[in-house]
Amino acid sequence: MFPVKRCIGLDVHKHTIYATELYPDASRRQYEFQNNEKGLSSFEQSLKPEDRIALEATTNAFYLCRRFMLRGCEVLVANPMKIHQISRSNAKTDRNDSDVLAKLLSVGLLPTVWVPDPETQALRDLLQERNSLVGHATRIQNRIRALLTAHGLTCSSSDLRTRYSDLFLCQVQARLPKHTREKLDSLLRQLESVDSERRRLHAFLRTDVAERPDVELLCSIPGVSVILAAIILAAIGTIERFPNPHSLANYAGLVPRVRSSAHKAKHGSITKAGSRDLRWALNQAVHQLVRQPGPFQAMYRRLVRRKNKACLFGWLPNARA
Repeated sequence: MFPVKRCIGLDVHKHTIYATELYPDASRRQYEFQNNEKGLSSFEQSLKPEDRIALEATTNAFYLCRRFMLRGCEVLVANPMKIHQISRSNAKTDRNDSDVLAKLLSVGLLPTVWVPDPETQALRDLLQERNSLVGHATRIQNRIRALLTAHGLTCSSSDLRTRYSDLFLCQVQARLPKHTREKLDSLLRQLESVDSERRRLHAFLRTDVAERPDVELLCSIPGVSVILAAIILAAIGTIERFPNPHSLANYAGLVPRVRSSAHKAKHGSITKAGSRDLRWALNQAVHQLVRQPGPFQAMYRRLVRRKNKACLFGWLPNARA
């Protein structure tokens, strides 16, 4: 089967892009150009509205996708994990990777990912920065705890930003050597700086998304805060891309693993194969929901008696709290 249009596979790297052009007569042209404004502009000049382009999901894949679509081309972003499962080539080179993309695109077998609109992508970027700040604050706290442990001191509070923790650290500073006190002060200043940025970003996110109708609708669900609603919306994007509720649950990785053969079927734990952020947000919402008296708390207690908590909620990354 030969392509009816020119199919172009792009293997994108930080500084270079390797391209394979597959023509209707099965001939091909392969070349490399620079991943900068000059190189991209030169490549765009060669594009025609009937061209089809495929590239793997990378850091700037969505930017390139929207940029090439302005030329009237059909641009598809491929799922890298599924591409590697299909190709299974021992010789992994830029030439081969771009060639595989072009071939799969030409025969209609390219496994694609959804390309978010600019507003959703901007919200995802902000939430990713929030997660980065939360993770950075957690790492600083761990360094403070390690410093205290090295001098036989332990803070019982799980969060070093509470008033109790402040009093504890003020009391123990006099017992530490001079250089250790200076290091502790430096870490505390870093923690305050990161936490200040996190609070500022939280305030912006709350103001930016609080008045959106879909956020208000999600916040009407017990256990869902404004930030959790924003994470859920950013992960889902357009709900119309899911044909049914089961498809959405599968995207969140919350459906059980199934191994079936003949007339036998075995169900295991959840797949955790979808959106990690969406799964985390839903887990957090359920944790808040089961703390409130009502039918969900009663159902949760019944399930706990039959299974352990890990089976109910799965693994929860602390850095996202």
